[in-house]
Amino acid sequence: MSWLLALLRSTLHMLFMFVTVIPYALMIVLASLFGASGKKLYVFAQRWLSLSIAAARVIMGIRYEIHGYENLPVGETSPAILLVKHQSTYETFLMPVIMPHPLAYVFKPNCCMCRFLVGRLASST
Repeated sequence: MSWLLALLRSTLHMLFMFVTVIPYALMIVLASLFGASGKKLYVFAQRWLSLSIAAARVIMGIRYEIHGYENLPVGETSPAILLVKHQSTYETFLMPVIMPHPLAYVFKPNCCMCRFLVGRLASST
């Protein structure tokens, strides 16, 4: 019975994310076409990520705990290198929400199947 509840909660969260990502993605694409800066686009995306994290807490009961946050440099331009132990995609969603300034991700472009996305990611920094 618990697996059925877990399946239901996961499906509900996936549906929530699917329904909310479309308007946010559309808003980001339109804003970029009308010349919005990278910082503004980042804030739009950050808001959707924050909404998804909150939905995961409410719908699925996911809580997170941060150790060592007080050791990070404070300020909008303070540099830091974050090494996250990826156990799921959750950390990728959470990092932009909890950090005080925009993040830059390092990844291998040849690992991405969508060439348009690689070009878009490169132009957003």
